[in-house]
Amino acid sequence: NVLIRKNEESVFPVLSGQVSLNITNVGRGSTLTISSTGYLTSTDQLCIRGRVIVQPQGKITSTGSLNNNNSYEGLVLESDEDGSATIIHNTENVPAIVKRYVPGSQQFHLISTPVEGQTIANFIAENSGVLAYNSTIEKYAMRHYLETSGSWSDFYPANQPGNLVPGTTYAIGLASPGTIICKGLLTSTSKTIELVRDETSSGWNAIGNPFASGLNANDGTGGFYRKYNGQFDTQYSGLYIWVPTAGNSGQYQVINSVPGLSQKYLASAQGFLVKAKIDPGFVAIESGMRAHENPTFYKSDKVEDWYIVDLMAQNSSGKVLNTAIAFNSEITYGIDKGFDAGLYTDNVNFRLFSASQEEDNDMEFAIQALPDNFENVLIIPLGFTNNASGVIVFSAVSNSLPQDITAWLEDRETGIFTTLSSESYSATIAANTEALGRFFLHIGRGVN
Repeated sequence: NVLIRKNEESVFPVLSGQVSLNITNVGRGSTLTISSTGYLTSTDQLCIRGRVIVQPQGKITSTGSLNNNNSYEGLVLESDEDGSATIIHNTENVPAIVKRYVPGSQQFHLISTPVEGQTIANFIAENSGVLAYNSTIEKYAMRHYLETSGSWSDFYPANQPGNLVPGTTYAIGLASPGTIICKGLLTSTSKTIELVRDETSSGWNAIGNPFASGLNANDGTGGFYRKYNGQFDTQYSGLYIWVPTAGNSGQYQVINSVPGLSQKYLASAQGFLVKAKIDPGFVAIESGMRAHENPTFYKSDKVEDWYIVDLMAQNSSGKVLNTAIAFNSEITYGIDKGFDAGLYTDNVNFRLFSASQEEDNDMEFAIQALPDNFENVLIIPLGFTNNASGVIVFSAVSNSLPQDITAWLEDRETGIFTTLSSESYSATIAANTEALGRFFLHIGRGVN
């Protein structure tokens, strides 16, 4: 049992290791700091009358009661470019300030608030220094997704009505890299969300991690995707994460059952999209899915029993697109739900996807899963759309094919084959290109 109280020297403890305490009282005027390497487990009671500051990547797990009697300033979870502080607790109505560092300027990001009770107007006021603002229309670069129309709402004015809703995704644009501040009551209970899809809607729903901690997206049967993918559209079964790139561009990367293309956890306050099936139902973002994780999205690793080629195209302004081909012995040439994932993008003028060899399948793939039968060379059509002329550079971001199997890029306009394991290929593209039929990915022991 520990009491931290005000003293004449104003010297207060900094927890930099892993410590388990029964009762912790942080008295008025005093401060407990949990450093980036610190991890406090509170088993009975954590009572805050002063301040508890959790530095980026610091952790708190409270299995007992958590009482913050010093309003929002009593509990502050900080964030920087290396990660965010995380907390897992079960007490409701705990006031706190939760910060989330967001990189990049003039780029949109998808966020989901980890607190209850904060008005949108207050959030805009707290973050007016980093949110992009258009003085001509007097609106901030922030909006929500309209599930019924499959589009984003108008941008918000400073006095936008309503509260931020945990489990809902918002798109925000930044004037410069900075730290977003959420101020309210920490979300500690599961959030049940009804997915929207009917005759008039697209089926896309914008939801997100409502907790000030990581969220298990795909680690074992208890992960969110593994548990609720039965509610998702067969051709778009996955969690679609927006990854911004240079030039105010980006694309949706997919977390699904193909390992090695993305890590298994979502970061605190991370928003994402899912596409509901024809007969939609409910999903629950459960408190039991919380974890002390600070992931970086779309981290590629070699995974046993899977072979993956992650293809990248980059234009002269730095905009980047990816599409992935994954091979496994249990996969078919048809649509394998949870493994194949269709392309979803807001930018119809800059796209990269793979296409099926089957004539009756016109699906555009973000991830195409195929059998790992390499006896014959597999030729995979690539679709590429670019509304501006210039040079496009193709390369393999990652390649985990067997040593005797090679991936080549064929440009049928120039007749050039490029070995992607060791080279990149530059092609000059005309404006308004719809290049399905020009580029092909060959995978096998030889070139046809």
